Amino acid sequence: LTFFYQNAVPVANVRPAVGRVGTTIAIYLGSLYFDVEEKIFCQFGSNGPIVVSSEVIANSHVLVTVPELSFEAKNTSEIFLSRNGVDFSSTGFNFTVHSDIVVESVSPIYGPATGGVVVTISGSGFFDTPDFSCRFGMELVRPLIITGNYVACRSPPMFALHSVPLPL
Repeated sequence: LTFFYQNAVPVANVRPAVGRVGTTIAIYLGSLYFDVEEKIFCQFGSNGPIVVSSEVIANSHVLVTVPELSFEAKNTSEIFLSRNGVDFSSTGFNFTVHSDIVVESVSPIYGPATGGVVVTISGSGFFDTPDFSCRFGMELVRPLIITGNYVACRSPPMFALHSVPLPL
C-alpha cells in the first residue's frame, strides 16, 4: 500500500469570472504541469457542489462548467480546487453567478453619426463588472451607469450611416 503526496493546485487566473449556471470557465493553473488525463475537482463555495474538470488543455488550463448553485442570482462564490476530490484549497479567485439579462426597452433608438448620445437600456439582470459593456456594432463602450434594471451608455461615433445591433 502506497501513499502519495501531491502539491496543492496553484491558480494563476480564472476566466471569465462572471457568468450564468452552465458557463464553461477556464482555470489557468500557473506553472505546475498537469497530465491531460488528470482530473481536477472544483468546488464553488466552501460547501457548494463539486464538479470534475471536463478537460485539461495545454497541460496548464482546466475547463469547468458552472453547476446549478443553491444561492440566488448575482452571488459571488469562492472557487476551491482539489486533486483528490477531498482536500480542497482556496484559489483566491471568485466566480459571480448572475441571472439572464432581459432587455425591455432601449431609448433613444436613433442618434447622430457623431455619437455622444446617452442611450438607456431598461430591463433586468444587469450587473456591474469590468467586462460589462454595450456594443454598438463592433464598438464596445463601458457603461456610464449600471443598476440591476438600468444601463446607460454613450454612443460612439460611426463613420458609416447604418443601424447596428445593441447586444449587452
